[in-house]
Amino acid sequence: SKVVKSNYGYHIFKLEKRAEPRSFDQVKEEIQEKLLRTKNQTLIDQFNQRALNEAQVNIYKDRLGFTYSGNLKRDA
Repeated sequence: SKVVKSNYGYHIFKLEKRAEPRSFDQVKEEIQEKLLRTKNQTLIDQFNQRALNEAQVNIYKDRLGFTYSGNLKRDA
């Protein structure tokens, strides 16, 4: 490609493989599964957020045996 400028700098793209277009019938199930996974994750995130807001939860990152990378934050 030509040089492309973005907010992150300059980029050059190289097309290595071109996929043939698929019909809607070929991708319908895949799309449904992805939408269902996204919806499920949204519901889980909402449940976790409600539970965190309603409960007295403290996360002591320095006491965990692993690096906590969760996104649970109390609503203000």
